[in-house]
Amino acid sequence: MGSFNLDYFNSVCSSPPEVCLLSNGRYSVLLTAAGSGYSVVDGMDVTRWREDTTCDNWGQYCYVRDLDNGRVWSAGRQPMGRGADEEEAELRPDRATFRRRDGEIETRYEVVVVPDANAEVRRVMLTNHGDQPATLETTSYAEVALNPRRADQAHPAFAKLFLETEYLPAATALLCRRRPRARDQQPVWGLHVLSGPRRLFDTALGDAQFETDRARFLGRGRFARNPVALETTEPLSGTDGAVLDPIFSLRRRVRLAPGASTVLAFTTGTATDRDQALVLAGRFSVPGAVDDVFDQAGSTGQAQLAKLGVSLHEASLFQRLAAHVCAGCQQYHLANQ
Repeated sequence: MGSFNLDYFNSVCSSPPEVCLLSNGRYSVLLTAAGSGYSVVDGMDVTRWREDTTCDNWGQYCYVRDLDNGRVWSAGRQPMGRGADEEEAELRPDRATFRRRDGEIETRYEVVVVPDANAEVRRVMLTNHGDQPATLETTSYAEVALNPRRADQAHPAFAKLFLETEYLPAATALLCRRRPRARDQQPVWGLHVLSGPRRLFDTALGDAQFETDRARFLGRGRFARNPVALETTEPLSGTDGAVLDPIFSLRRRVRLAPGASTVLAFTTGTATDRDQALVLAGRFSVPGAVDDVFDQAGSTGQAQLAKLGVSLHEASLFQRLAAHVCAGCQQYHLANQ
């Protein structure tokens, strides 16, 4: 958005973490320069998050694995915490972009909020700069909340019992429904959709894989930084239904020729009912719809700044201030527990 501006290039290891705030007025995303953060809609957490400016290890993530040499990394610094040969984060008012290079593979990870829907899109471009073909595996991961944060923190195990997941193979999408606990409550729907790969001289290998059981994905005594699902060549289990601890995870494998690139996108959002969830899943399973969202986000962001009379430099300063506000809120909450 706009001209090149060094104000938006942020350290991935700063303390407190520098942040990017994205919103369409209802659906909002906070991202740190390390790639962690939360997604909320109308005061409800879409994905699980806890205030922790020290570890900064909660959020929605994307893993990449080179199946030829076994090397694994996350598209942002978190959750694996591994440095790269090259690494940078660019946090703007309309999007967050994370770029890293691991060996001969470059990962470009972009995040925007959809202007006209309660959803966000995370687009991943993988480029093979080597002189040999590369077999790559891209896996998403997010803990599903669909609950106000205070309620989720107070009774996390109980809250998870009301969530049911479902896989839609035609759209390569996962749905999650929070069952109402009382007659006057309405169910809440969440969705997670994979589009791509965009075939820029790449070859998709096999069908998409999915997982909604956190225990199966992470393994016993493990965390998002070292999931067992990234240490085996076995496919994801394909578990859905009334799992005890639900997550969203979708996976694709591609074969990249030397010098070639591919694009995948993961869309996460909420819907008021199943019909609307199916419409959104169908919409964002098409790569062209993802491109439209990124084009709209840029123009919408510029229009919003112009309406507020805020310059690009001032917007950057506001985001830097937000990082300290978030850190101050965490210290206040800890002091009053």
